[in-house]
Amino acid sequence: MTSAPMKALVLAAGKGTRMSGGDLPKAMLQVCRRPLLGYVLRALSFVPKADTTLVVGYKREAITSAFPEYRFAVQLEQLGTGHAVMAAADVFTAYKGQLLVCYGDMPLVRQETYRALVSAHADEHNACTLLSGLSSGDEEVKAGIYVFDSQALFGALQKLGRANVHNEYYLADVPEIIACEGGRVGIYKSTLGDELLGVNTREQLELAEYRIREAGLIY
Repeated sequence: MTSAPMKALVLAAGKGTRMSGGDLPKAMLQVCRRPLLGYVLRALSFVPKADTTLVVGYKREAITSAFPEYRFAVQLEQLGTGHAVMAAADVFTAYKGQLLVCYGDMPLVRQETYRALVSAHADEHNACTLLSGLSSGDEEVKAGIYVFDSQALFGALQKLGRANVHNEYYLADVPEIIACEGGRVGIYKSTLGDELLGVNTREQLELAEYRIREAGLIY
């Protein structure tokens, strides 16, 4: 593991209502009686809690009360993943180092995967490194998980547009902006299987619970 400055940003502002989650943020939906976000934060335990920021929004009190030891940034309006990162800009104004950006609804990503991504980013001296790998269906999938040079990230976000069908700011557009400005962009590839599972449907929530039980990840 690199000794370079390292912080983490977890995007957890989304709603869970369309998945019959009641009045909860999606990241607080339960698998094996624990919130999705809890599994993510356990995998990120190699980053100090004081250096881990959670972007919260919908019913944010459910998250802030459950995880009071973390820092928080508030996304008042949901305008895409890029907008969620923008909501945390003030937290990182003076920070010069690596920033791991991931999601609060991906409970199966292992700590080893996060660590390998961070190490690849540092070893290759990248401004941005994307996590990519083979899913359980043997298809290469971009996980939407990144490590950025923090200054390159927030500089690129200032140039991010939302000329798309959903009129949203997409974090996935940031690597191209960084590359166009001369920053080195790399891809860390691994066979990830169900680690890439994001929970967006009731069926995916049930699959996540099955995989967590199968892998003995209950805590």
